[in-house]
Amino acid sequence: MCQTDTVTPVLLDETVHLEEPFASSWHRFDFISRIQLSVPVDVLKYQPGGSKTGITFLWKVERTRTQDEELTQTTRVVSSLQPFLPQYHTRYMKKEFKRKVANVARVTPSIFEAIYQEISHDSSVPSNPLMNQRIQVALLGEPGIIVDLRTLNSGRPGDNFEEFFTKMEEAVNEVTAADDQRHGTAHLSQWLTLEDLIEQVKSKCPEGTRVPSKALVRLQFAPQNPYTRRALNFTSRFEIKYKIQRRQLRASHPDAHFCAALFKFLRLRMYQLRSDIFVLFIDDKAKIPVGEPGEPVSTGVRGRHSIAPSTSQLAALDHDMTSKGSITSTVYMQPNVPSQPGGSWYSGKVKIVVQDSVFQKSTAYRNAAATVRLAQEDPSGWKPIHVKYSDGGSEHRTLLVKVQLSLIAIFKMLELDMLIACRAAPGQSWQNPVERVMAILNIGLQNCALERDKTSEDMENLLKRCSSMTEIRKAGENNPQLAEAWSTSVAPVLDTVAGRYSRLRLKGEPIMTIDAVTDAEEDSVMQVISTLFPAFNPATVTKHQADKDPAFTEWVQKHCRQRQYLFQSHKNKHAVCVDFFISDALEKQQKESGLFTAQHARAVVGCMECSKPRVIYSMRLLSSRHQATLAEALSEDSMDYTCGSHILEPRHGLASAVQVRLALSCGDPIELAYYCAPFGRQDLCAHCGGPQGNTLPSLLEKFKTVLPCCQVCIGAGKMHIVARPYGTHK
Repeated sequence: MCQTDTVTPVLLDETVHLEEPFASSWHRFDFISRIQLSVPVDVLKYQPGGSKTGITFLWKVERTRTQDEELTQTTRVVSSLQPFLPQYHTRYMKKEFKRKVANVARVTPSIFEAIYQEISHDSSVPSNPLMNQRIQVALLGEPGIIVDLRTLNSGRPGDNFEEFFTKMEEAVNEVTAADDQRHGTAHLSQWLTLEDLIEQVKSKCPEGTRVPSKALVRLQFAPQNPYTRRALNFTSRFEIKYKIQRRQLRASHPDAHFCAALFKFLRLRMYQLRSDIFVLFIDDKAKIPVGEPGEPVSTGVRGRHSIAPSTSQLAALDHDMTSKGSITSTVYMQPNVPSQPGGSWYSGKVKIVVQDSVFQKSTAYRNAAATVRLAQEDPSGWKPIHVKYSDGGSEHRTLLVKVQLSLIAIFKMLELDMLIACRAAPGQSWQNPVERVMAILNIGLQNCALERDKTSEDMENLLKRCSSMTEIRKAGENNPQLAEAWSTSVAPVLDTVAGRYSRLRLKGEPIMTIDAVTDAEEDSVMQVISTLFPAFNPATVTKHQADKDPAFTEWVQKHCRQRQYLFQSHKNKHAVCVDFFISDALEKQQKESGLFTAQHARAVVGCMECSKPRVIYSMRLLSSRHQATLAEALSEDSMDYTCGSHILEPRHGLASAVQVRLALSCGDPIELAYYCAPFGRQDLCAHCGGPQGNTLPSLLEKFKTVLPCCQVCIGAGKMHIVARPYGTHK
């Protein structure tokens, strides 16, 4: 104690501080009671209770300490020792805690005891020390501590089926290599059944090879769920398992990223104009087949459990070959514009037009008439801007002339200031927010079979001669009574589907159904088009005819801008048409090709993606003030130039004075003007922009222009870029 610091507790351990341990507990008590030291000490005795031996702590104190210091020091030492003192709980305390936990969950006794010790710091001896030790190892959460005994199983000695399994492994590896070429997606199952797999492997084995049973082969597969107890029976020797084909593979398209970015910018613009905008997300649901009289056909929606009387049976034909008609459900979603730019667009009002696919075919003009009706019925009032987003169907594709005419008709009938029609890339209709409504509509169509009513005998005999919707339409043109009879026959089916739709909700908002567009409404749309462009018939017009009409071409040039996935129309506010749309920068640059020469090269900027230098051009020499302004703009942290983009913002003072080529991409080589300019480095490779590029003397003898190329690019199969061979005028 003389060598320890003041107020430093020391545990009295008889195995350390005494030459011989105490013979009995009485000797221990007598020793502690009569202990005498050369320094003043405080003594703390802790008695856990029961048969456990007491614990004694001693610590040296100052002789001249006051009474307040004595109380303060003692309290601090006791508080510091409190976490290290063992606790021993009674059986009643554990039993009471276990009774409370049993009301919440069922826990095995060993796990319960480990949990109790963990949260209460109970130092009692566990009832099953071996099991408690295993649980403590698991609680450590270190997977390296536990050894998977299956890895130590080298198989049965002298296995008679090893040759068969070797051939099977080769067959599995062949299929895996083929699937890797499809990025892990296979469209055909390689083996029909387990017997087929065994037979294919057996055909590759030598004569007399022993073949294992189906049960033994199946146990070599990977388990369906590796976290179940049943998975312990599988060896996972082969990475194959039973699987069901998923029908969620999305088709890819080169313009998918562009259209996704276009829709992102469109949503941001709609958010900015949210008080003056009328938005519609449009899409047609998959056609619903309608069976003939007495032959109900399933809607085709994947079946789920539905509520039905226990005494009845849900049944339908096991095929739809007898179906001649179908129902088209056109979904119009008017979303709630979010309060934040990145908010959700998947809530709002949903209205569905349920129509017959035979005589009420979904066309661009019918969609235009429905859009006009929805806009005029909107209780929020007239909005000067209309935005429409849809997929790339024939009635929505903005490159088709009938679709463009229908959009112009909407623009005129609603007296809009601006109309924007955007569509998704082919095969990417899932980007349309209205697609999420289709899953809700499937709830109303699951476990449902439809059939039309029977018409008169004459009409039924006439319909039996028709095998498709096209033939029914042709027959209806020759016999107007057939169209009326067919409409009467399918009317109850349309009411049934519309009634099931109207019982659904989207985030608490009821889904509404509206009447199909009448022929009069469709004719009113075409009448507006005929008034604007009397030279052609809107019902039969082709793009070739429209392009030859001066009225149509002039109207489109003044009011519209059309792109691959976008169509816009703007209203003239002056007698003379104003140039509302921003001119295409790339087309403008192509007209100003004389700017991009070596004599107009003024500076250089590096691409942040490919690190290649790109030349900055200007028709006039930059003054010292302009050079300083340009250098300051290029040195800003927010300056992230990439090939093909503008170097300065349109509002910048030098935006019209300095330019870079917009037709460049990161895959294009360094421009020739860079090497001809005084600031150009002659050792940079034209392909990658790396150093140590050189030119070949043999090429310099044949060509006037030879751009440098590094050894890395030459090794990759790239050649020196050459131009202007000797012996020609150029």
